[in-house]
Amino acid sequence: MKKAIIILIFYIINVIAAVGSGLTTSLALRFYPSAEASGMGNTFSSIGETAEVIYYNPSNLSNIERDKKQFFINYATWIFDMYDASLVFAYPIADHTVGFAFRYFYIGEITETIDPQQQERKLLLYNLLSLISYSYKISNIKLAVNLKNLLQDYGRYKISSIVFDIAGGMDVENFKIALNLSNLGGSLKINNVDNPQPFLIKIGAGYKLNKIKLGLDLDIVEDNIKLHIGAEYKITKEMKIRFGYEQIDEFNFLKGISFGFGYEGKYEEIPTFKREIVPIVAIFNYSLTYLTEELGLSHRISVGTKF
Repeated sequence: MKKAIIILIFYIINVIAAVGSGLTTSLALRFYPSAEASGMGNTFSSIGETAEVIYYNPSNLSNIERDKKQFFINYATWIFDMYDASLVFAYPIADHTVGFAFRYFYIGEITETIDPQQQERKLLLYNLLSLISYSYKISNIKLAVNLKNLLQDYGRYKISSIVFDIAGGMDVENFKIALNLSNLGGSLKINNVDNPQPFLIKIGAGYKLNKIKLGLDLDIVEDNIKLHIGAEYKITKEMKIRFGYEQIDEFNFLKGISFGFGYEGKYEEIPTFKREIVPIVAIFNYSLTYLTEELGLSHRISVGTKF
């Protein structure tokens, strides 16, 4: 019963937000999926160096090692049976990088009674995000664009929108800066009525030296500014530990603190179907984050590879 009430609250809040103000109903856009980044308070737009940066600042796809493809799968548990699953793939070629992402955010089910027969039917609530990205690097300047298609199903309300992001970044020795303009050119279509998507500006700055990465991100939506700060320390060649803070409502470090760790190991060379011998890198990331007072703690894991 309690589970049904929570899911119903999600349903009401999301639909009212969509029909009313036009602020994002989209859980797939409001919460980031990466286990690596969430361990650092989702401070990733300037210091991210894996395929998962596609969600934060796609221009940083240009930081991926040339001719090394990357593939990641992320999974996060929420309260009750809610979950967030995603996969991302990046393929760098010379100064160009293309990326693809697919994300399924399952909210739950509610039961609807159909009058006058008093018949019941199950309504599935979810967000489905698909994304394609292109990044290009010119010297130390990186430019990129994302094209995103978002489908939200709230039972009787089906919401769809196509938006795009424009991103850029620059590396000056150990310092990094980034800018991402998100959710441009689209709107939420609810029963054939357009509701504008929230325009998000993400600004990032970072510093990388030897075993340490430090970052700061600012998310600006209308008149609201949200702060993210994070750090990563490489304990050994394979092991990394991460800490961060993500502003939930007001400044409260007890509510927004996050923790994570990662492992990246290089394994024996394996033969491909072309009979070539190539090394493979296995990656594992974990994070523990505080989402909101309603959603509480969330465990997030990811597995990935470079090949």
